[in-house]
Amino acid sequence: RAACDDLIRSGDFDTDESLSDFLNIAAPSSWLATGGVGGTGALTYEHTSINSGINHYLDLSCLVDGATFQFEASYRVLNATTGLNLDQTECVGGMEVYCIHAWIEFRENDNSQLGDTVNSMRQTVGRPATPLLVEGSTDFAIISGTWTVTEAQASSRANRALLHINNVRSGGSVIIDNISLVRV
Repeated sequence: RAACDDLIRSGDFDTDESLSDFLNIAAPSSWLATGGVGGTGALTYEHTSINSGINHYLDLSCLVDGATFQFEASYRVLNATTGLNLDQTECVGGMEVYCIHAWIEFRENDNSQLGDTVNSMRQTVGRPATPLLVEGSTDFAIISGTWTVTEAQASSRANRALLHINNVRSGGSVIIDNISLVRV
């Protein structure tokens, strides 16, 4: 089905209405009309804690055992004073866990509002790719990765799958653009 070709809706942020497909965690987001890659629209939020970030619900009916998806997103982490990138070059060599990344949290149907996390079914789908953001630059960097759906992830145990993008190395304004989770 065509809707399953890219699990992210409005990930190009061409209009401010694109924000309606994304949830905020400890970081209200806003739309930048020309802040994205090549001067296009983008989503931005202030990273104030390890949990600050954005979320996007995935269509569970697209998760079939053995299906493979490629994740990609463009990002910047800005110094609020200069508007230039903050250093993110420490995001290698075991330090990746402290850097921006994308992961999926599967939640069970337990009749609570959010559902309990199925801890064994958390899945990292993207980490920073080289080249990493260098202090003072104006470039975008990439978060990317590949994920193959497991039998457990495709089962009816989870009734929600929530993609998270969060956890930058430092505080600052985060700009996100061109998010995709494409079936390959």
